[in-house]
Amino acid sequence: MHPIVSRIFSILLLLLFSYGEMLAQDCKLTLEGKINDEATNLPLENVKIIIQEKNIFVYTDSNGFFKITNLCPTDYHLVFSHFNCEAKKEFIQLKENTLLNQTMHHHSELISEVTIHGNKGISSISASKTINRQEIENQNYKNISDILSQSAGIQTIKTGSTISKPIIHGMYGNRISFVNNGIIQSGQQWGNDHAPEIDPFAADHITVIKGANSLQYGNASLGGTVLVEVEKIKQDPHFHGKVGYFYQTNGRGHALNLQLQRSEKWFSWRVRGTMLKQGDGFTPNYFLTNSGKEEKTLSVQLEKNIKEKWFLGYYYSLFNTTLGILRGSHISNLTDLQSALTREIPFNTSENFSYSINVPRQEVTHHLSKMEATHFVDNFTKWQFKYGLQLNQRQEYDIRRGNNPLPSVDMTQWNHFVEVIFNKETQKHLEYKLGSQSIFVDNNNDLGTGITPFIPNYYQMGQTFFGILHGSKNTWNYELGGKMDIKYISSYYFESNKAFSFDKSYLGGALYAGIEKEWTKDFKSKLNFGATSRSPEVNELLSRGLHQGLSSIEEGNRNLINEKAFKTTFSIEGFAKKKISFQALAYFQHIKDYIYLQPEREFRITVRGAFPVYNTVQNNVNLYGADLNFNYEINKNFKTSLQYNLTRGNNLDSGNYLINMPSDRIMATVQGNFKLIKSQNWNPLELSLIGQYYFKQSRWNITQEILTPPNGYLLLSGSISEEFKLFKNFHKISITVENILNHSYRNYLNRQRFFADEVGRNIVFKLDFRF
Repeated sequence: MHPIVSRIFSILLLLLFSYGEMLAQDCKLTLEGKINDEATNLPLENVKIIIQEKNIFVYTDSNGFFKITNLCPTDYHLVFSHFNCEAKKEFIQLKENTLLNQTMHHHSELISEVTIHGNKGISSISASKTINRQEIENQNYKNISDILSQSAGIQTIKTGSTISKPIIHGMYGNRISFVNNGIIQSGQQWGNDHAPEIDPFAADHITVIKGANSLQYGNASLGGTVLVEVEKIKQDPHFHGKVGYFYQTNGRGHALNLQLQRSEKWFSWRVRGTMLKQGDGFTPNYFLTNSGKEEKTLSVQLEKNIKEKWFLGYYYSLFNTTLGILRGSHISNLTDLQSALTREIPFNTSENFSYSINVPRQEVTHHLSKMEATHFVDNFTKWQFKYGLQLNQRQEYDIRRGNNPLPSVDMTQWNHFVEVIFNKETQKHLEYKLGSQSIFVDNNNDLGTGITPFIPNYYQMGQTFFGILHGSKNTWNYELGGKMDIKYISSYYFESNKAFSFDKSYLGGALYAGIEKEWTKDFKSKLNFGATSRSPEVNELLSRGLHQGLSSIEEGNRNLINEKAFKTTFSIEGFAKKKISFQALAYFQHIKDYIYLQPEREFRITVRGAFPVYNTVQNNVNLYGADLNFNYEINKNFKTSLQYNLTRGNNLDSGNYLINMPSDRIMATVQGNFKLIKSQNWNPLELSLIGQYYFKQSRWNITQEILTPPNGYLLLSGSISEEFKLFKNFHKISITVENILNHSYRNYLNRQRFFADEVGRNIVFKLDFRF
């Protein structure tokens, strides 16, 4: 027989044998289950369950049940999707008839549903908001703070169009701690122009928490804690990944993101990386010259489970960014500065777009390395150990005489973090957590800049002990917590060409208590009390000179003492007829010795230009406000929501209003989906329209504002997205339009409102390809 004929005959025999073996399999297995709403525990109808290998799908019925028959015993990848829910993916090895029950994150607007992801145990009654992976992916062309700002009670304080930090119930800056994958983020993040160096592409959940659970996240949690969480790697032996790309018209920005992961025999791994380049943004009338940015990020995640008794993990992330500072915000003399504050178009505005990032600019590199181990003593007891090492390098380049290429600020910070936590659940519906944290910070300036450092060299050591108790009885849930903080700062600084030393210790702490009452299955209320003492940070104590990113001169105060805050929150939430959900939260906070920057009525001329001056002061203040949220599901394809946020701040010592408080905001959202293409390879088209109105800040005093607050404004944005199936996976394409009306406005909470408008219309094209 000819060799070619022989080979073809062998292949045919092999195919015939494989087909016969497949027929011999017992393909009569059944997979069934029930899908419930995670928040309400009510069944979810019309959840789509897809088996990728079989190219088949079913929907849940009115009771949330689904059933798939005639399955072969093999490996399957399942996808659970539902309108306005975060899609879930599961890998199963089907060997027998299987019951698989799931919950889905359907009511993301409600406080009651929020848990700290990946933690087993009783969920906190004081958590406030979780943003899931789907919501993050829809907005990952923004930074972390701007993504958070769509949530009730959260706005942002900004420096230009690329730098922002969250404001939670009037608290911002040093009072908000960021936790990056279990490690308290540390860097030169003292000012409003020092945004957290965290890549939103690397986040799976972003959770804002307050109350007892925030006690374990450092001295800076007076205003709340933002947890940027990374999901544990699913035990799936197959190779998976995703490639994401977006282009935005405003700034002509591009970003490419890659994710790869697999669960190997010896360990599981995941790698993520992002590259971003963005040029000058533009308002409806002119370019924002030198406002571009570049980012390069990388993260590596390794995990290993050992006999269900030990979990070992390692995580590394690199964040590198270059940020342009609006050229028109740096003025050379007093006359031009006074003119710049009233100009319609900033000084030094180019008529042409550019990707160039010239001076003034910031260059920041942040490394984070974490090793963790969890020992499961039994089903109810575990020990957790973490060590984190962070290296933050910041260089700020100013406009200097003779085009001097050296940075005006060149700082390097090392941070060591050690944490030990003991967690215990009892059979009496109790869970308690005891923990200890140790922190050591070494922050140094390169003296070769030729400029006295804005922040002097310093060492900082901190020790925290905390305890948290969660419990429930009948229809009551409660939590208690307390902590003690010890902090020591050692530094030396120069004043009038003389060196002085600074050595001081601070003792702080916090106590929290909260109760929750489930009056019916559809209605509950919560009451929380908290007392917190926050010690001052280095920038508040020892800063002196030009804060380049904010274009201002700031003077610290070495005599600052601890802030003492007392806060009460009360909230109600519930459902009506399975279609209406609502939430109302009110809060009141008294802060004794509140630390803030008070603008002076003078401008100061230096060899580097003319700048406004801010002094660090302390006063007694009251903060209070409310967050209202109403949601209505018109039908299974349409949903609408209405949100109102109110924040008030009063200085009790001076009788003035507090500066930098958010104005009132009302936000309305309409979401819907349509099945345009009747094919199982196309999911329904999803649409959304968001309208936000920011009221003019009317609570201000002429003695503490450089300029009158700008007028109120309306912003409209909308998006359209579609998922389509190709090569056994669903991929997503979307278009988002921000500031649809191309409205010219200035944001009261943006320090660069003194010089320029906000960016105009922005159209974002996104593609996510999964494999």
